[in-house]
Amino acid sequence: MGDSPPDKAFNSPQLLNKAGDAGDDTEPVARFELAVKADNSRVPGVYWVGVTRDKDGMVTGQAAPVWICSPLRVAAMTRDIHGGEWGRLLVFHDRDGREHRWTMPMRMLAGNADGLRGELLAEGLTIATDPRARALLPDYLQRERPEVTARCVTRTGWHGDVFVLPRETIGDTDSEPVLYQAASLGGVAGASGDIGGMAGKRRCVLRRQFATGVGSLYRLCWPMPRPDGHGWRRLSSAREK
Repeated sequence: MGDSPPDKAFNSPQLLNKAGDAGDDTEPVARFELAVKADNSRVPGVYWVGVTRDKDGMVTGQAAPVWICSPLRVAAMTRDIHGGEWGRLLVFHDRDGREHRWTMPMRMLAGNADGLRGELLAEGLTIATDPRARALLPDYLQRERPEVTARCVTRTGWHGDVFVLPRETIGDTDSEPVLYQAASLGGVAGASGDIGGMAGKRRCVLRRQFATGVGSLYRLCWPMPRPDGHGWRRLSSAREK
């Protein structure tokens, strides 16, 4: 769960549709809601707000909100270069206030999703203990449709002009951000947990970028043979003539 945002767009909250936005006459609808801050009626978190029905099955009102977990945002949809390995970038804070980011493979929503909940719990997310509320978490992740997209990779290292680490991507791309995606990041230190290693990777990227720039300048100024085969001249001098 990377602790450094790979793209500014990932920091933009995704607004959730709410019943009543179109007017007071809007029929109540069942929905998920993300409450980032506490109010007079509920604590921060992801909620399922169902509807009540009469004996004939007609909707009569909005049901009481059901708390699922602490605030958890789906910041982006991910897939690989071939259109497979779909996933979601999940963003949340632990009890210490530290932000966590995890590019979760969608396959983790299959079955009872116990592995998904285990990973989130290990990284500091608080999840409801009630089985009915806990079971709603995969549905929430499946339904969210963020506008931001990113390309995922399943191995660390160089991918074009960026260097991908489990918790951070160093460098920029001309298209979509590139994120490391895995079912588990157990044992992988965060950015602040391995400062020396992260600094070394950044120096590596900077050296590569510097070498690329110097190489281009080097080729422009390197002595070139004269067309008649006698002596040498620089490319810059040739351009001046």
